[in-house]
Amino acid sequence: MSAQGGLFVLFGKKKARVSDRLETVIGQNAYFNGHLRCEGNLRIDGRCEGTVEATGNIVIGEMSQIVAEVRAKNVSVSGSVTGTIYADRVDLLSTGRIEGDVIVDSFFLDEGGNIRGQVNMREKGSEPATPTEPRQTAAQDKTD
Repeated sequence: MSAQGGLFVLFGKKKARVSDRLETVIGQNAYFNGHLRCEGNLRIDGRCEGTVEATGNIVIGEMSQIVAEVRAKNVSVSGSVTGTIYADRVDLLSTGRIEGDVIVDSFFLDEGGNIRGQVNMREKGSEPATPTEPRQTAAQDKTD
């Protein structure tokens, strides 16, 4: 494997580098609940609930626990994600777990990675996927 101009070359194919520089890190002992919006790249090693957005890449560390909607250019999952992921590319690595849907242009599943949900591939040239309405839970349906 060699690096060429910001790309990794693996078995003769170019693979986008997940992160060149991390601007924000949520540490292993940190917990966040709410709407996290990050300009640039983000690494999460702790726990997050709510919504997590980054204009760059998100790296979800091996010990992390995410219960959130996740939006970024590229998402690398080594930990646990419960929720929907919207991205250009998602790498689900060997220790990673996703419980929820993935809306993506490119999806990589490493041996040992686990997903319980749907992977929806967007068509080339389509607009980035965004939910049209927030999902309602069964409890919300009963109150309406």
